[in-house]
Amino acid sequence: MANLCYTPPRHCPSDIYLPHQLKDCEFVFVRNDSVKRPLTPAYTGPFRVLKRADKYFQIRKGIHTDNVSIDRLKPAFIEKPSSHTTSQSTPQVQENFKTPVSLDKPKYTSSGRKFNVLVFNDNTISFYLSIYLSIYLSISFCSYLSIYLSIYLSIYLSESLLIYIPISQSIYLSVVLVR
Repeated sequence: MANLCYTPPRHCPSDIYLPHQLKDCEFVFVRNDSVKRPLTPAYTGPFRVLKRADKYFQIRKGIHTDNVSIDRLKPAFIEKPSSHTTSQSTPQVQENFKTPVSLDKPKYTSSGRKFNVLVFNDNTISFYLSIYLSIYLSISFCSYLSIYLSIYLSIYLSESLLIYIPISQSIYLSVVLVR
């Protein structure tokens, strides 16, 4: 303890990193220094730069202007829209599980509202129906009868396999495996 010596505080200003693109950028992001809720972005923007000074920038936020210190700014690089369009083919993604697809043209009700008719794959309907029936039967009966009935119905309807995992004496967790 006797060897420790007192170091006076440093009163000189600390250096702040300023990106060199900040001097000629057209748009900037502004750092939010307040206490933030979880998953709130640290920067807002981009905002257009109207005027530059040594220590602050004047930016347009919506319909009003605001003076912001340069240590809260980060340059925003906005991609300019291309004048020509390229016809590059996008890669096709194959799905193993078919989702509901609307094959018909939109139909109209008598009042003039537009609606689509969804056409389901047979496996999709039977899959959802087997899950619904297994949950309904396990909640309503809570017995071995519900297990046998839901296994029979799921195999009959969707050719899927239900696995029951006992959680307690009368509650079972059902897992559906589709072939």
